[in-house]
Amino acid sequence: MNKLETTNQDLVSVIIPTYNSAGTLIRAISSAQNQTHQNIEIIVIDDGSDDDTEDILKDYIVKNLITYIHQENKGPGFARNVGIKKSSGQYIAFLDADDYWDSNKIEEQIKILKNNNYILCSTERQNIGNESSFITNGGYTFGLPAFLFSNPVTLSSVMVKRDILIKAGLFPENRKLDAVEDYDLWLRMFRYGPMYHINNAYTHYQTRRTLTRREKIFYTKKVLRVFRRAVRKNSAAYSVLFFIGYMFVWFKYLSHIVLYFLHI
Repeated sequence: MNKLETTNQDLVSVIIPTYNSAGTLIRAISSAQNQTHQNIEIIVIDDGSDDDTEDILKDYIVKNLITYIHQENKGPGFARNVGIKKSSGQYIAFLDADDYWDSNKIEEQIKILKNNNYILCSTERQNIGNESSFITNGGYTFGLPAFLFSNPVTLSSVMVKRDILIKAGLFPENRKLDAVEDYDLWLRMFRYGPMYHINNAYTHYQTRRTLTRREKIFYTKKVLRVFRRAVRKNSAAYSVLFFIGYMFVWFKYLSHIVLYFLHI
């Protein structure tokens, strides 16, 4: 049987791509190992790191605590897809190497995905270094409208049903979509069913530095590529909605360019 068609009941495959993140990788892996839902497999895809990533993972590899895959640097979309194709779980959870989870994250998401028709479950996040003990109960259903003006989902908070992920076509592997590859995928997944967001901040997220104005221009240009792809690949009704999102991002792109040249 094709590996992509093989599943294990209630097994969660945790996909951790890493690139030169030896300093935080063990923390991420430990947070996956310490989940209250113990039926998990952890797959680490080393995307061409030149730090000591492989050295710090030797014990995990020898003891079969993780599946370790090393490849030449091909980008985050390609790396995650390698992990997905290697996985066996009915559910897929994504975790970046510099983020980590609370111990009950997977358990709470399993409850949502098993007992409802949701295809994806995300959680609120707390920024590492700025955590609080404030907890909000409940959550809400969301779909395409939530994605038209921004990406509301933190990738490291996401768990998805594997069969839906395969139907949607996995992450794009075009390096021009690095940093927005998840946005592209979510815009293809919405048609398969509703999504659910848990208000509790079970995900701890390593904030990146603030983008410069020039970097914002390049990032927004990537988002424009995502929406152009969505307009081309969807029916007329959906394409109209994606075009609205495209125009919103286009005006944002122009504003960044104007502010850049005005040195604001």
